[in-house]
Amino acid sequence: MCKEQYTRHNLTHNMLKKVLIRVDYNGVTNIENWVDTVKRDPRFNTVFNGYNQGYLNQATFDLSKMEEVAKQRSMPMSAFSAAPLHRFFDSIFPGRQDKVTMEIASLFMTFQIDCNNYTNADDYFNYLTTYFDAFMHTDPYIKIERIGIRKISGGAFPSLPSMRETFEDRFFDGHQVDRDNTTMIDREYHDRYMKQIISVPHSEKTVKMNYSTRCRQIEGQNPYQAILDIDGYVDSFVINKDTLTFPADLRTTLDRINDYMFELYKMSVTENYLSQHVQQQ
Repeated sequence: MCKEQYTRHNLTHNMLKKVLIRVDYNGVTNIENWVDTVKRDPRFNTVFNGYNQGYLNQATFDLSKMEEVAKQRSMPMSAFSAAPLHRFFDSIFPGRQDKVTMEIASLFMTFQIDCNNYTNADDYFNYLTTYFDAFMHTDPYIKIERIGIRKISGGAFPSLPSMRETFEDRFFDGHQVDRDNTTMIDREYHDRYMKQIISVPHSEKTVKMNYSTRCRQIEGQNPYQAILDIDGYVDSFVINKDTLTFPADLRTTLDRINDYMFELYKMSVTENYLSQHVQQQ
């Protein structure tokens, strides 16, 4: 098989560690009223056993992203970080072993998946589609500003040659720049771009991408670590340019981002690795 023939559904193994889905929005009058609805509605409250309330400075996304959102909303960082954050945890998605945490705030929500025998995102996309359909129908002024998916994969290996059996070296360890008496310590590769994706004939949709790889030495039995970090999203520019409307276009947008991320994943690993983990017909 060539790489193009591998799909998300015929691979039996992946190296995903974390998946983070984040949706930014505006126009919410009172997020606490919606959180109360989530707690009462069996479409949502049967998925999580735990709940607590904190503040935005305890959110799962890092500080730089928090500062980015605060700047976009013209809010002082001190006020933004002190805003309420509602966290649902102890997930019980049937047949799934992943650990899922959902965080809800007045300007965004996140859906963090700590992967354990992760298979695909279908169950999670179904949940989010139902969630946002109900959420946006509670208030006609809610407007989605950004939808993003971030996936972090990787592994540790005893040697660089063994790592090259799994990951395409041109994106990771860059061995072509090695010289005698040179030891690789830490190498990173970053790329940011916009991708035009043809969804149906004569219909192009846009996805913005952040593609990052890292190869470094760590302590332990497997001292060579490879990290693949892919972030795909549509923001207000793409939403307006492609005339996306929500919640109607939410599921197709999530699928479009996710499908292209899988193409980047296939590009990043070797055909040898893919062939060893394909489902036999």
